[in-house]
Amino acid sequence: QNAVQFRQLEVWFQPVVRLSDDQPIALEALARWRHPTLGDIAPGRFIPLAEAHGQIQAVGAFVVAAAADAVKSVRTSTALAMRSVTVSVNVSSHELIDEGFATRFIDRMAAADARPQWFALEVTEASLHGVGSIAHRNLVTLADAGVTIAVDDFGTGTSSLERLVEHRVGRLKIDRRFVAGVATDERTRRLVAAMLAIASDLKLEVVAEGVEQQEQAAALRELGCAAAQGYLFAPAVPTTELVSVLADLRRA
Repeated sequence: QNAVQFRQLEVWFQPVVRLSDDQPIALEALARWRHPTLGDIAPGRFIPLAEAHGQIQAVGAFVVAAAADAVKSVRTSTALAMRSVTVSVNVSSHELIDEGFATRFIDRMAAADARPQWFALEVTEASLHGVGSIAHRNLVTLADAGVTIAVDDFGTGTSSLERLVEHRVGRLKIDRRFVAGVATDERTRRLVAAMLAIASDLKLEVVAEGVEQQEQAAALRELGCAAAQGYLFAPAVPTTELVSVLADLRRA
């Protein structure tokens, strides 16, 4: 609560690029907590704290509002001309099992004058394992409203193909551990190729995470991966730098 109340929480954005031409097509919203004495606190530390103290809804609302502002700004920027850009936000497993989560998410988008089609909701593959009826209803409600359901860290959990279809998943994000070896390890390359084949058969979008080297990007292109994000293209940046970073990518 203090992080939001005292404006210590920030939302940064990392561009997602189309691998065919390295042009930016989407954003991922990433929460950052800059504590005045403890410094930067990683989401892996403060999200569980927010869940434990009943503050995850406040954090989620803050991130959605910031994401809506950012995507509207980019879409309406005459300098960028990116009217089809979308933004993804991460959702906590605690939020997913909240009966009113989907309704609140839709209400927040409406309050921000943003459309559901502009958003993707990222859930980890692990959080889909054994998901209950409440979480399932939330995911289906959001998908029906037009929000893309994305599975983060794909390949590290235990998702079945049936579960991907059942929960209306529309996008897979290949985990950075696979991307790290896609250009150098033949077994990893075959695994990524299999993931891409699954996605193609199910007509799912794919984004590769953590691309840091040209060789990784080249291998992903060869395998037919459509989109990627990572330091090779651009790091996560605060909103004050977002337009200039996207402009640089557009000129590249």
